[in-house]
Amino acid sequence: MRAKQKTLTLLLAALAVLAAALALAVWCGDRAAAASEAENHIPLSPLNGAALERIEYSCEGESVVLIRQDGQWVLERDPAYHISQTRAQAMADALCSLAANRTLGGTDTAAYGLDAPRQTVTAAADGQSWTVCFGDENELTGDVYLRVEGDSAVYTADASVQDPFAYTALQLFEAFSPVGLSTGEITAIEYTRADGETPQTVRLRKVSRLVQNGEADSGEESEAAYETAWLLADDTQASTSLVTVMLSQITANVSGQITAPEADAAYGLETPAVTVALTDSEGAVHTVRLGMGAGGCYLAVEGDASVYQTDLETLDAFAHTAAELTAQDTAG
Repeated sequence: MRAKQKTLTLLLAALAVLAAALALAVWCGDRAAAASEAENHIPLSPLNGAALERIEYSCEGESVVLIRQDGQWVLERDPAYHISQTRAQAMADALCSLAANRTLGGTDTAAYGLDAPRQTVTAAADGQSWTVCFGDENELTGDVYLRVEGDSAVYTADASVQDPFAYTALQLFEAFSPVGLSTGEITAIEYTRADGETPQTVRLRKVSRLVQNGEADSGEESEAAYETAWLLADDTQASTSLVTVMLSQITANVSGQITAPEADAAYGLETPAVTVALTDSEGAVHTVRLGMGAGGCYLAVEGDASVYQTDLETLDAFAHTAAELTAQDTAG
């Protein structure tokens, strides 16, 4: 009996030792994981996003400088140029949240490509500047080496931290519609083509007409409904599909912007191929000129100093005479 009790005591003691060892292993593992996590997130940026006012970097040999004006990011050398606010803000966010994975300590920067950095990014906030330099990439880990100006240490970080700064000024352009109207806001269209000796003008107006739903002979009261139609000057209904194409093309996003254009003749806008006047729901008229230049099709909006690059389809949408805009819908 005593032998059994002794054996049981030894087993319980062994279990207690094993439990203690397991607890120690878990604790050590947690400590190691916490240390690893801390090592993989070493904050480097002192920047406050709300105070950030300038970002300067280079891409493909071009220096790009962005400044914040009235809450919007603009190109310093060309504030009228329409840049992507999403991409600009991604740069700001990347700078403010920049963190390293490891610290290599004070080392020879040349060994990491930091004596002649592949890219340098400088940000300014509250009158103070902050610069980070990116060097070579580690072929094994894929991390990039970087150094912060004023800090002798070399750090590693995910190579993706450089991605927001991979855009030239041209690539920062964000497509938009300089006409500034949606198709639903347009109530009248007047366009003049310069074809032949006598320019031809076509006028269209939008109307809302009452129609009846249901069978007239059913004995039931029909439900009133309205439909939208486009009428020519002589009240003939125009092709719905053709007018839809006109509206979608003239309000479409442009593909490029020239903020300091040459003379109109360089873009075929001195004598436009087509001049379009759009009347909005408040009665304001928006005049758009379309022309063909050496570089393609261009668009200019009255009151806007820029010239925009657009597609040939925009010109083609206004290729129809009044006679060709029949009441028969050609969509089918």
